[in-house]
Amino acid sequence: MPAEVNIALAQLSPRLRGTEANIETMREVVSDHPEADLVVFPELYLSGYVLDGIEELAVRPDGPELQSIAVIARENHTSLIFGAPERVENGLANSAFCVDERGTIAAVYRKVQLFGGDESDAFVAGDELLVVEVCGVKVGLMICFDIEFPEVARALARAGAELLVTISANMEPFGNDHAVFVSARALEN
Repeated sequence: MPAEVNIALAQLSPRLRGTEANIETMREVVSDHPEADLVVFPELYLSGYVLDGIEELAVRPDGPELQSIAVIARENHTSLIFGAPERVENGLANSAFCVDERGTIAAVYRKVQLFGGDESDAFVAGDELLVVEVCGVKVGLMICFDIEFPEVARALARAGAELLVTISANMEPFGNDHAVFVSARALEN
C-alpha cells in the first residue's frame, strides 16, 4: 500500500437525465483537483438518481459515455469511481465503475443489495463482490444500501480490501444512518 493516496469526494447533485452535463461536471471537478489520485462520484451519478425511464439512460462499458470518461481519467492521470445505470444481459444494473489513471475500466461492481421495491423493479441485483487495485490500494466497492449489511464489508475485508469505497445517492433524512453504518463497518473490520 502506498504511503499516501489523495482522494477527492465529489459530493454533488448530478443533473437528472443529464448524462452529458454530468460528464462535463466530472471533467471540471477532476481538472480542478490535480492533487487527487482518485475522485469518487455518487451512486447513479451519470443519470442522476431517477428510476422512471432509466433504461433510456443506461450505459455500456464500451459505450461513448465511458469512452469520454476514460479520456478524462487518462488526461488527468486520475482514477475515477462513479455510478451509472448499466445495460446488462438480463436487464439493468445499478453499477459502480472504476476507471484507472490510464483510462482503463478496472472494474464494474453491480449493487448486490437493492433498496426496496422501486430499485428491485428497476434493476437486477449483482451477484459478486469486487476488490480492485486502485492507486496501489486494494479497494472494496459498495453502493449505498450495501453498507447496511455487515457481511458485505466483512467479505470485502477478507478478500483483501484495504479501503472500502461506498458510493451513495443518499438523501435526507438518512444521512445520519450512513454515518453510523460507515463507522460500524470500520470498527467491525
